[in-house]
Order: sequence, then C-alpha cells, then structure tokens
Amino acid sequence: ASWKPKFLEKNQAIQELVTKQNRTFKIVYVNCGKNYTTVGIKVSPDIRHILVSNQYIFIGNSRCKVGDRFDLKQCFRCQKIGHISSHCQETDAICMYCSASHITRGCPHKDERGKHRCTNCSHSTNEAHGDPVTPPVLCVDTTA
Repeated sequence: ASWKPKFLEKNQAIQELVTKQNRTFKIVYVNCGKNYTTVGIKVSPDIRHILVSNQYIFIGNSRCKVGDRFDLKQCFRCQKIGHISSHCQETDAICMYCSASHITRGCPHKDERGKHRCTNCSHSTNEAHGDPVTPPVLCVDTTA
C-alpha cells in the first residue's frame, strides 16, 4: 500500500504544496512494529515548517505526532536512508564523498571538499551544510 496518498488526503495545505507547487514529499522508510509504525519522510523546508509547527499530521482518521529525526540508518554501500549495507539490495556502490559509482574507501576526491556531493539531496556539502534548502527527514509516529 502506498503511504503518500494517506498523508496528503487530510492535510490540505501540504497536498497543495506537493501537487500544485511540486514540493518535496517522499517516503524514505516505513518501520512497523507490533504496536507502532514509524514513517520517515523527506520534505521541502516549507512543508517541514507546517508539520513541525502543527506537531501532528492526519493519516486517515488518526492524528499522528511529527518530529525531526536525526538517528537514521544510512547504508554505507548505496548511501540511501532506511537500511544498512548488510541489507542493501543495490548492485553498485555509491561513494559517500562524491556520489560517484565506486566504494567510498577508494574515493579520489576524499580530501577535496569542493567535489563532495550528497547523493540523497544532490547539493555539494559546502552549499548544503546548514542550508534550509536541503530537505530534512521527519519522523511520523502513528501510535500517538
């Protein structure tokens, strides 16, 4: 089942930003436990502002707590969020420094900060460090 329509269905302001202004709203992971579900979403800064200000988002008939998430799993093979390298399904390695198709250990640009690029947001680290344009990941707890 797709989670995105469930998020946008009852959150009109966010739905308009996503559908009419093409703002970022991407589900990056879903973790389901016995009594909880946690969903990580990558959003544009204006959507993040709405969610953090409201502290909740509606999913179906449920009001769910929202908060910034910083303790994410990141794969050291493909650099994607939500899993670790021992569970990675990607065939090609992606460098954590320059986002090229090689293992990080062998990166020729490791010490050249101007050539560092985030594979998840495609901004150079010089521009993205602390830059509000870089989409953050939020955590939505559906048990609230």
